[in-house]
Amino acid sequence: MDDLLLNSNSTLVIGKYSEKRLSISNKIANKIVSLNNIETIYKEIDEKNMSTLLENQKKNSKPVLLHLNILRISEILDNLKLIIYNARHLNIFIVMAINEQVHLKPEIRVNMDLVITCKETEYYIIKKIYCYFGVIETIKKFENLIKNIDENVILCLNKNKINTYNLASLK
Repeated sequence: MDDLLLNSNSTLVIGKYSEKRLSISNKIANKIVSLNNIETIYKEIDEKNMSTLLENQKKNSKPVLLHLNILRISEILDNLKLIIYNARHLNIFIVMAINEQVHLKPEIRVNMDLVITCKETEYYIIKKIYCYFGVIETIKKFENLIKNIDENVILCLNKNKINTYNLASLK
């Protein structure tokens, strides 16, 4: 897990049950904090604070962690999109836990370096996750994998690191 997290600025944890989803996201956040010597952690952030965070990180090189539990798509505000798109350029680490009902736009999904899921048994949810992040060749194989995750294992669906537009260079 350390190798995966070492080069990842943004991690998305998907799960139906908040207890399991939050447990995994907390473990990941703690690991990121220790690997990157992070002193500042944001657990809740509103639009004003996001603007301040963006401005501060354009000037400051110290890493920060944004650790969010997103329950509704309305919580993904415009400035949060900018943070997600530019996290690696601004030295912002993101751990975002979502339930399977949150519909993320493709431009947000592709900017997540890691996508991790918990065990899932309901076909419609498995199909939705597969449509969003399926890297296994067939949905049947994906379904078998995701249904057989045990309590101590997570499934990393995607390790996606692409270049994004560098907002920090804007004046």
